[in-house]
Amino acid sequence: MKRVISLKVCLRYFLCVSVHVCFLLIISSFPIFADSTGVRAAFSRLGIAGAHNLAMGGAVEAVTDDVFSIFWNPAGLTQLRSRKKSIREDVRTKLQQNQIDKITERDLKRLSDDTPKFFFQLGAAASKLQEDREAAFVAGAFNLGNTVLGMGVLGIYSDEIATYSNEGVFTGDTSYQAGVSYLSVAYPTEYVSIGVTAKTFYENIDRTNFAGGAFDAGIQTDFIPLVQIGVVVQDIGVGLMPIEKDDEVKNEYEFGKPVFRFNIALVSRTANMVVSAGIIKKFEDKSSDYKLGIRYYVLSNFAFMLGVNESLFTTGTMINFFDADFSYAVSVDNIDMGYNHTVSFSYLF
Repeated sequence: MKRVISLKVCLRYFLCVSVHVCFLLIISSFPIFADSTGVRAAFSRLGIAGAHNLAMGGAVEAVTDDVFSIFWNPAGLTQLRSRKKSIREDVRTKLQQNQIDKITERDLKRLSDDTPKFFFQLGAAASKLQEDREAAFVAGAFNLGNTVLGMGVLGIYSDEIATYSNEGVFTGDTSYQAGVSYLSVAYPTEYVSIGVTAKTFYENIDRTNFAGGAFDAGIQTDFIPLVQIGVVVQDIGVGLMPIEKDDEVKNEYEFGKPVFRFNIALVSRTANMVVSAGIIKKFEDKSSDYKLGIRYYVLSNFAFMLGVNESLFTTGTMINFFDADFSYAVSVDNIDMGYNHTVSFSYLF
């Protein structure tokens, strides 16, 4: 009898996940969201949200579990519920130190307790990029019962962008500013967590201002033991239009194309090691890219990460101190092959 019930549960699970994945694929390929204009608001894809995520090559859609999920996969915000993160850290530390006898019944009850408790997490990241570019990301997340809400802002600035005429003649330098605001909502169901993010854009190029918006949608599941899966469609309905009329710029909302991300991760029983792999399909490109990531806790509160994102190397470290996380990452810049440096901090209240 148990085997039959288990089979039914597995079938229901795979059906549920398949329906969600198919839905994400359908909305990502819907004609209105796949105009021939290609990339719009590409600056919004700058993945500096959490240095620890960047250090894993961005292969984190399946395992992201903090406020930076607003960018990587909004469904991951549900992992913050009931302060489970700090509880799991305590249990993991005892397992790593072979102190199984010190894992109390109270620890186990708290670990399995799904009673919603209010929490708030604040996170910030800053990045010094090549080509004299700087970027920052600030976000917060809190829960209302089982529902988790998140808000964030991404800003990018550069004051030395070279400009050229139509004939390719250098005409001087200009400044560049861009920003993204995020509003996310996530909710856990029996088999998967679901998250949606609404985004608004602002971009200033050579004194011309643009505005626009898009949506992200994602799911995350860890139903299968030791295996976690994440699927995200980024930039649904993405587009920009000039704020002021300009004879040299099209005065209409130009749609771009979305990005499909699939990620699967293997997590050790004590959660001290994660091996993750993913596929990125940018619909403006014919080919797909891949990303790989590894996170290993050398000590109970010190992790080392390695990653590859679109053939570019990343690495970094993370320190956990009570309910605070400090991270650093260095990555190869995809523009001039220099090095980008990113730091981040988060605290769970």
